[in-house]
Amino acid sequence: MATQLTVPRRENVREANGFFILLADDDAAIRSLAGKVLRNQGYEVLEAPDGVEALALAGRRHGPIHVLLTDWRMPRLGGEGLIRSLCARRPETAVLIMSADFNADPPPNATVLPKPFTARDLVKKVRDALDSSQRLGTNGTQFPGAWREMPPVVLHSHEPA
Repeated sequence: MATQLTVPRRENVREANGFFILLADDDAAIRSLAGKVLRNQGYEVLEAPDGVEALALAGRRHGPIHVLLTDWRMPRLGGEGLIRSLCARRPETAVLIMSADFNADPPPNATVLPKPFTARDLVKKVRDALDSSQRLGTNGTQFPGAWREMPPVVLHSHEPA
């Protein structure tokens, strides 16, 4: 069955302009459609098929990464390792985790977007993540305690469904 996603009309494009989203998902259809929805809303988006590539893209980016939108289970480096590594270097980045079977405690600065989701759900969750990160500030306080102290990279194998 093909993935279908209706792109909502641009609603707060002025608010989205200037915000940068790093999108990581190993499902090319979801990655492409989510990127299209977010670009249509005025966000700048870079896409990666896994955490390793997302970290490489982040390393080449000189400006801020406002939101990390990541799948939880990906080959080479999954969402958990990506979040730990990226946010250790960029604690101001808000995190939005996409997953059909997320069953862990998310880090304090993260929001979970259950799959499947609608384009409207995606746009709302990204806006909510941006609003939350702006309230928390950029001093890294959104990563207290054990989450900040954990090792930054967790590798695991990925079994095709």
